[in-house]
Amino acid sequence: ALDATFQQVYYATAIGLAFSYLHIFTNRIWPCILMHFLLDLQPNIANMNAEASPWGPILIIFGIVIIVSIICIYAFNKRI
Repeated sequence: ALDATFQQVYYATAIGLAFSYLHIFTNRIWPCILMHFLLDLQPNIANMNAEASPWGPILIIFGIVIIVSIICIYAFNKRI
């Protein structure tokens, strides 16, 4: 479904920004690999039923992740 695809794009962008900050902060790839592995352990990831979730919680939760990640990346770059 198109709605589910847009949610996955939003989710992947938020997680990608968080992983970017983690990589910049630690200067190591292993924490990102470990976090990606742990995210893939979700019990519903094996379910091939791609249904869209309600947008409200997704926008709030991952919106916060995006904002905090961008602020942290910006602050870290100013510090260097």
